[in-house]
Amino acid sequence: MVSRHCQQMNLQLLDYSMVITSYRPVRNTHGNFVIQRTYQFEFTSTGARRHQGLIVLLGSQVKSIDLEAYIIPDAD
Repeated sequence: MVSRHCQQMNLQLLDYSMVITSYRPVRNTHGNFVIQRTYQFEFTSTGARRHQGLIVLLGSQVKSIDLEAYIIPDAD
């Protein structure tokens, strides 16, 4: 999911690893309990600097992917 998102945004996922930062039960839109997991990962847009990203999953569904502000390289 994250690698595909990075490819679509013309970013490079670094180290191909994600670190879980939180894990807790929450209710979904139907009122059922599911596990919400938040993972942190690193990416780059230029190859010169690392940036942080977060992906939040509700069960197996992606709730959100948030990326730290990054430089968009010139398309020369």
